[in-house]
Amino acid sequence: MKRRIIALLTDFGDTHYVGIMRGVILSINPNVVIVDITHNIRRHNIVEGAFILLNTYKYFPAKTIFVIVIDPGVGSSRKAIIVKCKRYIFIGPDNGVLYPSIIEDGVEDIYMITNRKYMLENISQTFHGRDIFAPIAGYVSRGIKLSEIGSKLNLSEIAKITFNKPIIRDKKIIGEILYIDGFGNIVTNIDANIIKKLCVGKHRISLEIAEHKYMLPLVKSYSDVDRGKPLLIIDSFNMLEIAINGGDASKYFSTKNGDKIIIEI
Repeated sequence: MKRRIIALLTDFGDTHYVGIMRGVILSINPNVVIVDITHNIRRHNIVEGAFILLNTYKYFPAKTIFVIVIDPGVGSSRKAIIVKCKRYIFIGPDNGVLYPSIIEDGVEDIYMITNRKYMLENISQTFHGRDIFAPIAGYVSRGIKLSEIGSKLNLSEIAKITFNKPIIRDKKIIGEILYIDGFGNIVTNIDANIIKKLCVGKHRISLEIAEHKYMLPLVKSYSDVDRGKPLLIIDSFNMLEIAINGGDASKYFSTKNGDKIIIEI
């Protein structure tokens, strides 16, 4: 029998909370394989968590169980849910963080997590990752039926988030920063198809960021510009990225998630 994989994605950083969740899972199923996607999602940033999950889950083996804990509403009336999709299972708070990924993978069944039998005995108001999501993942990896976990929900009953799409008007592409990675690279919501269609033949692109205008080269690799110089590149997820060769673009441009990006076409 193949060992089940449980993948964790949280905003816990380098705290001991991650280790506790791993311990809970292994206490229930010591034969499971636990993979840490990242625990460095910016605190309470549901959109960033959803973006990272969407760009990560599909690279895992089928039947992987994903446990997502970016949960600013912990202890409130928000639901805890488990979603069975065509290839994967997703567990987390009902705040929209799962939504883009479950839609892409194809939703089959959604359950509200209510059966206390599969949770820790004492449930806190502040750590559902330990008390609810981790034990549920452990028991699911052992093969319990999802219908035993709680009552079924319709897709219309769960929280939804979508990523803002760029606006094209007045010879401009108006986008925004979706994510800043650990290298300081700025990932925008402008995909490669838009750039290929509207900036065809351009090797330098006029861009406004943080109310300052720049003329940046569109390159194929970071090393196409001198070290310390800014650039535009299509990243590994097919999105337009603003970067510095060997540097931190977020500091260079003084930007943050959600900031507007304007490209003249």
